[in-house]
Amino acid sequence: MMATNKNGDATTKADSELDKLYKNYDVLVNAKDKIAEHKDVYAAIIAATKGSSGEKRLAATFVSKFGPKFPSMNDASLDAMFDLLEDEDSQVRRTVVKVIPEMCADSAQLGTRIADVLSQLLLAEDATELTMVKNSLLLLIRKYPKEALAGLFSQVTGDDDVTREKCIEFVCNSVMKLKNELFAKNFDNEQFFIEQIKQVMRDVTAEEFQQFVDVLLQLRTMATRKGAQELVDIVANQADLSADFQDTDVDYMYRLVTCYRLAVTISLERGTSLSPFINFVCHKVFPILPVMEAKESVDDILQLFAQSFLSAITAELAKDIISLLFDMLLHYTPEPPPIGTEDTEAPTLQFTYVECLLFSFHETVKLCPEFLAGDDAADRLKDFRKRLQYFAHGCQVYHSQLEVTLKEKTNADVRSIQKVAHATTGNINSLIKDFFHNPPSYKTKIKLSFLKEQPKVQLARYVCIHTM
Repeated sequence: MMATNKNGDATTKADSELDKLYKNYDVLVNAKDKIAEHKDVYAAIIAATKGSSGEKRLAATFVSKFGPKFPSMNDASLDAMFDLLEDEDSQVRRTVVKVIPEMCADSAQLGTRIADVLSQLLLAEDATELTMVKNSLLLLIRKYPKEALAGLFSQVTGDDDVTREKCIEFVCNSVMKLKNELFAKNFDNEQFFIEQIKQVMRDVTAEEFQQFVDVLLQLRTMATRKGAQELVDIVANQADLSADFQDTDVDYMYRLVTCYRLAVTISLERGTSLSPFINFVCHKVFPILPVMEAKESVDDILQLFAQSFLSAITAELAKDIISLLFDMLLHYTPEPPPIGTEDTEAPTLQFTYVECLLFSFHETVKLCPEFLAGDDAADRLKDFRKRLQYFAHGCQVYHSQLEVTLKEKTNADVRSIQKVAHATTGNINSLIKDFFHNPPSYKTKIKLSFLKEQPKVQLARYVCIHTM
């Protein structure tokens, strides 16, 4: 007679339970079209997910296979599988991770719940397990793009910062490697993906904002002018242009300038309108620009403002801003001193500011020629020409001085500054001449002095270089 010990009894019992599972498997396989009549058998398989490690692994495989045939038991099936994803045995967890995507076979909607849970496992420390999680997520995204992406992004918008970070990394790296497969021939999928990103971008850190802009720039939709305009509007929203201008808030100014720079870059490459930023500068920045203490910020804003006019603006926008822009230009083009006061201290001429404002006005007034050439504009033009003539004299003097100093030997940094100043004064002189034609003519083309070359920037690289 054979003796049995405690371990033998346990082994025999485990084997017995596994045998039951296989028998239940056979029942369901053989039932074929009548499988729905065997809920009790399937319920026994779900119950086996509470057994030994071997039973859990086998039951998980069977639940993933037969679960789609029992839609009324979806909640019980998923709850059992999700519990196994937290099992102490890594082999159990790995089995579930591998097979759980099969549960969506007849119900794509389950992909959202499954992707949501798998996304939380992107924190896995075990390299093998993490790879399996990523593979299962990608499998879900390939088969059920909208449902799986919805589940993934639910964790991006969640409260756990670490999970959020891992999910964003997964989107930027793993998901984007599938962009051609997922989106090239399916506009709806790409639009759904874009909408998910737009929702997330309502509340993001500076680094996250960069990451998502980089993702959007890789999409086919964003390569169109309409798509690029949508991206500019997203950037404008991030800049919070509806708020009051806060020139003394360092963080605010940093975000504003960075967003504006990105919007300009997009516009110059893809021909989009920058009207939200142009309106913002004219209506909110100009009123306090002369008293701003952060001169570097003034330079940044005016240079970006001038670049905004390298893309076409509408006649409607031109009419809306021309008076504000003209008044700002008058502030920096002083009236000539009265005759007999030549010995008094001359006003400081802001050549960089005037280059930016004069170029912007030049591009605007060509759409509103009546502003300087209309029947009621004679006095305005006369006063403007006096100011321009006075400014041009100072500009020519400085320009001539620079031509002399550029011939002298000096270090590279000083020479670079001198070259920019020389280009600045040259541009101003060229633009001023147009206003002395009768009527004024706007045919002169210049290259803004602060641009090393006419902008043609790789946007994805821009996002990597400039930080918010």
